[in-house]
Amino acid sequence: MSESEQKELNQRVDVLPSVVLEPILAKLDLIDIIDMSLKFPHIHITAKLLKIQANLKWLVRAPGHYAINILPAIPNSEKIVFRLSPPERNNEDSLGSLAATKFYRRQRVFFITCGESQAEKHEMFKNLSYFLIRLFKIREFNFDSNIHFGFIGNYMSRFNLFKLVCPELTVEEVDILMEKKNIEHLQLDTTVISLEPVKISLKYPFVDLPTSGWIAPESFLEMSCTNLRIGKEAPYNLRKPDNYFIISPEGLAACINAWANGGLEQTKTMSMNCQEGCKRKYRNELFKLESINVVVDNTYADVYQFRRQDGRMVTVNFQSGKGD
Repeated sequence: MSESEQKELNQRVDVLPSVVLEPILAKLDLIDIIDMSLKFPHIHITAKLLKIQANLKWLVRAPGHYAINILPAIPNSEKIVFRLSPPERNNEDSLGSLAATKFYRRQRVFFITCGESQAEKHEMFKNLSYFLIRLFKIREFNFDSNIHFGFIGNYMSRFNLFKLVCPELTVEEVDILMEKKNIEHLQLDTTVISLEPVKISLKYPFVDLPTSGWIAPESFLEMSCTNLRIGKEAPYNLRKPDNYFIISPEGLAACINAWANGGLEQTKTMSMNCQEGCKRKYRNELFKLESINVVVDNTYADVYQFRRQDGRMVTVNFQSGKGD
């Protein structure tokens, strides 16, 4: 769109009804539709009628980086980025409709003016999120952040990846995250404020819990996720050992026994940290179980395979590490 065409359309925005404006917007480039939606509430309202499909990803690295990526469901389309920007970096003077804020654009990146305080950033980030979610028909949400936003929970029924790395969460916040939603992959790296281990429901297909010393062991006996990974593959000295979930020999045997008795039906893989130097103890506990039959006893390779009564088999593989 040329500068003259842009000015002419801007002048007609306030007088054109949506029924007339909609086909005009449909002919514009998406980047121009977004630009005008940020400037004019009337354009924003009408643009929603186009029902432009897209995927949305929140990417936050507080305290300084707040961004939202939009990937339109249009062939060969590139992502569009929205970033919060300090006032001194905003050398443009475009007054937008988004909470009467200012913004400027550099190619496919929109910089939204925002105050320096965390409270101002959080409020603007929430407003920007609502603005984009109303503008587009979001097919898939992705969340990758080092801080938690309460409003994100309103959209958890449509998440593909939900990745949260933050110092602390309350039990109530974890319960909300663990409610059965349509999330494909949950990565939760945090510490939960609780005086005792917390029982959670593990129901998502893929679950990664790098720091999980706060989880009650019985949570694993009732899980229905397909793939579960507990702890990190990194050396223990990178984090405090008590941040890691270390399953005991008895705990591992309880999980296998639960599977042998019809539990954990949906579980395909489960990766956990074990006590170093105790592989023989794990083997002994597993071999005590009367609900399974030993199929493979390969102590040299640390691989054990068991069969339950219906013929299904499970493999226990101790990978790397030291021990007997």
